[in-house]
Amino acid sequence: MQETGNHTQRMARGHNRRCAMQAAKIVRRYSGDNDLKTCLIDLLSDLQHFCVQNDIDFADALRIAADHFRCERYDEVRGEDQKR
Repeated sequence: MQETGNHTQRMARGHNRRCAMQAAKIVRRYSGDNDLKTCLIDLLSDLQHFCVQNDIDFADALRIAADHFRCERYDEVRGEDQKR
């Protein structure tokens, strides 16, 4: 049982790390030489414009994304708790 938890945690941690790295590439390239927070804010603002143009509810998409994030973090943290 312990081995399964370790495996799940490693998979979750690897997945989350890959997601963060992919997002970092997008954010860094988005607004040039600005700091990361400014780039992220610009990207989020432009994504809201994208949503308006494509009839997508940005707040709903953000809520769903936050739910996905919580689930992914839960898998990672749950694996860490099982090691204790």
